[in-house]
Amino acid sequence: MKFIGDLVPPKITSAERDAISNPVSGALIFNTTTNGLEAFNGTAWNESSGTPLFPPNFLYNNVKVVQTLADFPAPIGNEIFLEDKTYLIDAIKLDITGYCLVFGQRSAIQGFNQNVSSIQSFENGGLMFKSTTNLFMNDVEVYLSAPNLTLFDHQGDGTTPEGESFEINKMAVYCQDDAGVFQTGCKAGLIKDIRQGFMGTQFFLGFADGFRFSGTWTNGGMRITDTLWRAFAIMGQTGKVYYSDATTPVIFESRFSSNANIEVNGSSVAYDFPQSSFTFDGQYQLQNGNVSGSGTFVSLWSGLDPSTYPEANFKDNTGITNSFAGVEWISTTDNLVSIATQNVWYKIPVSAATVKDATWVTYANGEVTYDSDNVLDASTITRISAVGKSNDIVEIKIVKEDALAVQTDLIVATITIQGSASQGRAENVTIPTTAMLTKDDKLSVWVRNTSGTTDVTILEGANFILGQK
Repeated sequence: MKFIGDLVPPKITSAERDAISNPVSGALIFNTTTNGLEAFNGTAWNESSGTPLFPPNFLYNNVKVVQTLADFPAPIGNEIFLEDKTYLIDAIKLDITGYCLVFGQRSAIQGFNQNVSSIQSFENGGLMFKSTTNLFMNDVEVYLSAPNLTLFDHQGDGTTPEGESFEINKMAVYCQDDAGVFQTGCKAGLIKDIRQGFMGTQFFLGFADGFRFSGTWTNGGMRITDTLWRAFAIMGQTGKVYYSDATTPVIFESRFSSNANIEVNGSSVAYDFPQSSFTFDGQYQLQNGNVSGSGTFVSLWSGLDPSTYPEANFKDNTGITNSFAGVEWISTTDNLVSIATQNVWYKIPVSAATVKDATWVTYANGEVTYDSDNVLDASTITRISAVGKSNDIVEIKIVKEDALAVQTDLIVATITIQGSASQGRAENVTIPTTAMLTKDDKLSVWVRNTSGTTDVTILEGANFILGQK
């Protein structure tokens, strides 16, 4: 047996030592970094496949730094077709006058930051950016520095497997030249036949017209967040900020959502979409936004505010009518309920009423019908003043009736009649309750006299309020 101290490493020849210290190209060497056998090329360690270990090729193949117009691909006519890579703009006011940048399926324009990376055009009536598949832009400023320039023309062709996408984020766009002079007639442009769109943290200044939407967006919609429009339609210009094309109206199969802060001037319109643009209830979502100025905030549907229709879902806005699914009716006359039989329920006939805030519902003679496909978790408050024969016991209830005419009592309240109308001794009751409503459900108020056949009169001012829970 030998102890560790007795072990002696094998001797190697001087030629073997030289081969280890100075390996020749192609020699098979054990690399202690990768713990594997690799071929040596004379200057660096390579895997046996010959692929460089560092730097990774994709870092250079997928990014192109752009400092001048020449860093883009050679133009074809007046169009520069971007390759499937990210173009990193390293220029303040890169001038593309006379040319249009055309996006490919996986190309993108990326800046370092606003005020650091920007693109500018002085071409009167020109188009700056075009795409038929996807368009991605981030962290850049854009200057439309001549009249009648159009920012985007994005028309999907329906063939991209992932679905056409329009996405811009952290952008500021100015209709101004280098001296800060406003340019007239500039448009944000057209977005047609795509799947989805996103605009986040945007600023638009001095536009004559905004984004025009067109075509059927299969399973798709548009989301606009943290966007600011200022000096819109100034100098006698007029236009619309977000709107549907008149010839080929847009159809969103998903939602249109916006919280934009918009200043509209003159006869301009902030939002202009027909009711037909929305396939399902609740798709038209203007929430947490702000609109100011002398223009029209939201165009009407059949002369009425869209917030009253099931397709819309407006809330927490400033300057825009906020919608809620509900209604209030207030009776404007006394309503006599003829009690022919004791302990039999009779629907209260509201022969005249003032109706307010009818949203997602229709109203007729005291009966409220819920019209939306969206399920609503609702609350109701009913206030009744009743007179009749003194000391009669009267019950009042709220009834829900579904599309199959199946009735459900939601709540029943009992009161004791104090006297007749001539005695001036009405009994008042407030009845709160909740309900889960689906399309075509009806709500109504009923009364019965448990003491006899004496009639009951529901006095003027009785009211019913339906709202979201």
